[in-house]
Amino acid sequence: MDKVLFTVWAPTSRNYELIKPHADMLIKKQRDYAISVGAKYLVLQPDPMEYNELQHYKIEQMEILAKQYSKVCYMDLDVIPHNPGDIFDIVNDDQISMLGIDADGLHENDDQYSVIYKYHHKQSLLYNATPIVYNTGIIVGGATAINKLNYSSAATEYRAISKSTGYIPNNETYISVLVQYLNINIVDMDPNIHHIFDHNAEMWDEHTWFIHCINKNFEFITNPGRNVIFSLYIDIPDKNLVATNSKSDVYNDQHKKTKFNEYRDRLIQCKESYAKSVGADWKFFGDREHYEIFKSSYFSTYHQISEYDIINFYKIWLMYYLSKQYDNVLYLDMDVVPIKTNNLFAAIDFNRGIAIHTNTEAALNDLHKVEVKGYRKLATKSIRSPLAKHLNTSALLMNIGGHDTYNEVFNTGIVGANREWLTKLAYFDDFHNDLVSMLDVVDGDHIFPDGYNHLFGFDNETLFSVKVITNQVKTQPLNETWHYFYDKKETNIPSETVLVHMINKRFEELL
Repeated sequence: MDKVLFTVWAPTSRNYELIKPHADMLIKKQRDYAISVGAKYLVLQPDPMEYNELQHYKIEQMEILAKQYSKVCYMDLDVIPHNPGDIFDIVNDDQISMLGIDADGLHENDDQYSVIYKYHHKQSLLYNATPIVYNTGIIVGGATAINKLNYSSAATEYRAISKSTGYIPNNETYISVLVQYLNINIVDMDPNIHHIFDHNAEMWDEHTWFIHCINKNFEFITNPGRNVIFSLYIDIPDKNLVATNSKSDVYNDQHKKTKFNEYRDRLIQCKESYAKSVGADWKFFGDREHYEIFKSSYFSTYHQISEYDIINFYKIWLMYYLSKQYDNVLYLDMDVVPIKTNNLFAAIDFNRGIAIHTNTEAALNDLHKVEVKGYRKLATKSIRSPLAKHLNTSALLMNIGGHDTYNEVFNTGIVGANREWLTKLAYFDDFHNDLVSMLDVVDGDHIFPDGYNHLFGFDNETLFSVKVITNQVKTQPLNETWHYFYDKKETNIPSETVLVHMINKRFEELL
């Protein structure tokens, strides 16, 4: 046996506890893969050491193994074979293959594990350093190329330089320097071979060889096919509570924020309890870190969009994120309160289409009133009203062309979907151009008279309707059992209701 695949498993201060419950499963999957391609599999278990030292250790072990085997492959333990070919076939004896990440265009980041930090570190060690930084989660190479690196000796020298320049020693920085400085024959690893699965990951497909679970979300392997329910709440700073067209909008948003903060824990708990009662996993997204990644990825150049609107796009993005791990995803707005334990997943077949409530009737009724009473009635409507969403969608469809402008008005406060229909919806496939189109409509690029202008804006439900029409996506309406609007005038909730959408924010009545 002339090739070996190995991993390293040792207690460290970083991520050890997240991987530990899944370690046996991860080792088995890698071992089964190694056997399938005729390679020896080794799990090296050194004494506990500092995380960065462990990263140097794995490269040093490649050098040792390259004295015994003609080809060596290293994989982090959080790398999972998905639909792989033989990774040893992508290199010759004098080649090394790794996934290269281009730091060009990336923003500054003080995190020592970020690509931009490693690039600046690389610049401090190598004049005219290229911006490519290699990820060492998967490395495969021939013995000649690995020995040419002479990593152990070089790393000793680089550590001393790093210390003098204030950088933290890093194996990916060092190996990126060495392959350039020594002109190592590098085979750029295809991203479909080494697929990075982090909090901003794209969906993998049947061509993906290995999934590198940077985010340590192993549920899609350990519990395939499960259902998940999720919600989110991102606190909007007071200064970003922006009015739309209604004088009461800022007051209302401030009032809502106060109520959410007061009942936050109970709103989370009631949905978590419902998820448990129907045998679904529960996820709550409340941190700004991952939200800010989404925000900067899509909205850095669109300063006209309110934070409220960005958060509502974020919840759709999270549906896609979770659909990579689960077959069926149910989203509940933070102000949705389950009052019974009837199982929505059992009652509604997500294979028949996306389950979502429509406000089309309310929108058409308001449109009729406008036609009868004119702009005077129109002026009372908010940008968040069903009528605004209906007209906004019509304007976008006019700009696209080729489609009937009649459209359903959807409410995304509760949405259920499976992976198949989300993929067909393709919500983010052309998102930048969709934002440009919405901006054109906001700026008046449509045929509606000026009296309508205050109703156009950036809206997740508007785009949802557009995508349903343009991509021919099936939907199925959620009736009042599964999406009951408890609005300002409501005092009684029908006895069959399971999920209450508390538009009025009178949480004290149910919690």
